[in-house]
Amino acid sequence: MVIDPRRNPISPPAKPLPLNREQPIRARVALALDRLARLTFALMVITIPWRQRIVLQARPRPPLYADFSDLLLFSHDIFLLALLFLWSAGLVLRPRRLATGPFFIWWPLLGLTALALISAITAVDPLLSTYHAVHLVLLAGLYLYAVNEIRQLYFLAVALAVQLGLQAAVALAQVWWQQDLGLGWLGEPTLDLWAGSAFVWAEGALRSLRAYGLADHPNILAASLAFGMLLLAAWAVTGSRRRLVATVALFAFSGVALLATFSRDAWITFAAGALLTMGLFWRMGQPGPLRRWLILLGLMLLLLLPAVWLYLPYLRLGTGQDVIAARFEERLYQAAEREALNRAANELFIGHAITGVGIGTLPVAMQQQATGLGFDYQPPRNTVLVAAAEIGLIGALFYFVLLLGPWPALALRRERLASPLLLGLTGALAAVTLFSLFDAYTWSYPSGRLWQWLIWGVWAAAYRGASHA
Repeated sequence: MVIDPRRNPISPPAKPLPLNREQPIRARVALALDRLARLTFALMVITIPWRQRIVLQARPRPPLYADFSDLLLFSHDIFLLALLFLWSAGLVLRPRRLATGPFFIWWPLLGLTALALISAITAVDPLLSTYHAVHLVLLAGLYLYAVNEIRQLYFLAVALAVQLGLQAAVALAQVWWQQDLGLGWLGEPTLDLWAGSAFVWAEGALRSLRAYGLADHPNILAASLAFGMLLLAAWAVTGSRRRLVATVALFAFSGVALLATFSRDAWITFAAGALLTMGLFWRMGQPGPLRRWLILLGLMLLLLLPAVWLYLPYLRLGTGQDVIAARFEERLYQAAEREALNRAANELFIGHAITGVGIGTLPVAMQQQATGLGFDYQPPRNTVLVAAAEIGLIGALFYFVLLLGPWPALALRRERLASPLLLGLTGALAAVTLFSLFDAYTWSYPSGRLWQWLIWGVWAAAYRGASHA
């Protein structure tokens, strides 16, 4: 069967039977479960960056940050559990063979999950490690769902639009009024602009609340905005003009919110993904999607110019000796912190090279063995090192293959790059890969993992679908 690539299928489209009374009750229930699964998937996507959580078990280990030791159930975890339950029930009622996606993603992912489970047996904190290992099992289920069920990006794009619109609106309102909005019932932290906090950008007498939306930290919001914008753009630029019109304003306002997070890593990540996407469209001779990407960026820049002008005092380079000295001291502190965290993680890896200290337990292990660290106990920014310390050398190799495997595959199978949707999603994959190489968010934080596994799944589905085009 030949499929027109302009329709941008992620995988061969299946035509579900209409729900009517003539169908067997088993098939009707299965179809209803599939539709409910789609709804829970959308709710999961919408709530990825939300801070709202249920503390299943508080396990304080001061001065360790509580989220590194407590057992938590985030709102997106609840919807992920519901999604997998509904989808599994539908598969029982209507059995079908599941695709696993390309081997260079599925097999390393399977190995990574298995080693995470094994690491929990000998972990420094078996309960905490088991909690994180189970989370990886659920994410493997999410990956399979994405590969098999996301045949068109429409309902993912709708969920992303709701997520971006809600987060950008809350974030920009926070920055405009320089205070929280009293949305504690949705998980919004209560903040004080003049209190020392990572939520506040400060330099001398200048202070500004960083946009954080409903997330736990401005950097978490920034990463979610960057990944969400790239995924939404992949849908918008590879379809009709109506898609672009429906997306362009939301994309631009999300870009302003991204600026207001003051997260340089997220800025770089978004820019890298956007530039790679446009470069691929240009290289593969697809001017239509390229023009649409330029329209998205053009309107975003029009809104960013006045935002940058307003933020100019906060974005300035500064020439005063006190300002330069303060920044120099800050850079020295950050370099010392990176060195200390890398050294502590490396020592733990050397001592537990086979099974690691247990998935998700590196900060706890640091507290137990590196009491004189001098900095907060947290994962270092070298994610591959974190993986090696937590699940051992072989697990780190699996993770490294997952991060880099798609790129030689694309170079060897260039005919698949004729799919505009695969090109668009490759930009999102590049962004999350770059972020994963230099930040522990996509490994050590539940929402970051969710982004990583979701993008792997959606990209794998597009790669699979491109072989049928």
